[in-house]
Amino acid sequence: PQQVDTAPVQQEGSPPQQQMDAVAPAQQQEVERQEQQAASPPQPVTPEQEANIAAARQQAFAENAREQAIASNLRDQAMKHERAAHVANVYAAQQQAIAENAKEQAVAANANQQQLAMAANAAADATNAVAEAQQQQTADATLAEEQANARTHPAA
Repeated sequence: PQQVDTAPVQQEGSPPQQQMDAVAPAQQQEVERQEQQAASPPQPVTPEQEANIAAARQQAFAENAREQAIASNLRDQAMKHERAAHVANVYAAQQQAIAENAKEQAVAANANQQQLAMAANAAADATNAVAEAQQQQTADATLAEEQANARTHPAA
């Protein structure tokens, strides 16, 4: 459905007052009511009005206190979250330090293991060398004894 503008259109030569009266009779009535109220002497406040004003003040006070309590609660929660985040960051830093220390210990243990393996290989080589030397000495001694026996007891 199309909307039709029903506001009166000022025609050429029509006085501005007529236009204003046509556009806003309700506004004019409100202005007149306010002017009349301003001109009349102030009315005394009734006990009922005082009670309503006091109740409105109490309600505003209660709403303000409630809003302050909510804001305080939100601040407390924010501080708790900040503390929890700080604790989590400290814990994460500790875990990272532990992990780095473990990594360094693993590297050191690997180096120690390699040194121990090299020492074990060297000990095995030395043991083999001693065994070979003993075998050689035994063989040399046996040969020398056989040669000495051959000289002292020549074959017939």
